[in-house]
Amino acid sequence: MRSVEEALDAILAAARQTGTESLSLERCAGRVPADLRVIAAIDVPPFDNSSMDGFALRAADARGVLRLVGEVAAGAASLPTVGAGTTVRIMTGAPMPPGADAVAPLEVVEETEGLVHVPAVEAGAFVRRAGHDTRAGDAVDLPAEPMSPGTLAVLASLGIAEVQVRRRPRVAILSTGDELVAPGQPLGPGQLYDANAVALAAAVVEAGGQPVPLPRAPDDATRIEELVRRAAAEADLLVASGGVSVGRHDHVRDVIEAL
Repeated sequence: MRSVEEALDAILAAARQTGTESLSLERCAGRVPADLRVIAAIDVPPFDNSSMDGFALRAADARGVLRLVGEVAAGAASLPTVGAGTTVRIMTGAPMPPGADAVAPLEVVEETEGLVHVPAVEAGAFVRRAGHDTRAGDAVDLPAEPMSPGTLAVLASLGIAEVQVRRRPRVAILSTGDELVAPGQPLGPGQLYDANAVALAAAVVEAGGQPVPLPRAPDDATRIEELVRRAAAEADLLVASGGVSVGRHDHVRDVIEAL
């Protein structure tokens, strides 16, 4: 008898890669990307922006009192210019205004009637530069595994709306036995509920596949052959439960070997 490891190796050796389909990013969680490399079309972030709520200024003017000449919110299209001795209130994520090269966080400054007292700050302080995460033209490699929220966030930040993913494997589930009854139906003498089909379908979903339940089969070789042929036509993989021993009513193994 084969060990579990030997059986798994044999199954994987015969496995074929599924085809692909294009899905919107919102539907790609848990799906495996077909293309493992994408090329960034834009810088991320696309512009210099503030990483703090505070005041945009020239680092050379810091450690002093600056005159407040405007405000920049996230998403602003029109930007005031920061000149010598001036500063602009800025929000987290807002684009850096022309002339400013640093941000003094709100927590370290004092504002009084349009005048802002700022400590010394270095050029580039609290500024996220354009392309800090990714540069336009950079190759971004994706892992060959189900995509995580982090991977999807990277793709979204690049402006990618659809992804080619591997199609979920279709797994046919064949449960056999004269004694089996669907849950919820009355039990007759010698009968029991079919728990294996339910468990196997759930295991397929958990593993990332798409279950294809087949009709429950009696211990009849002709009917079992019909369902095995149907599974071969409709699914990528067949999982059979029951009928695989050496008894007179065990037909699954003989049917599969004959086919």
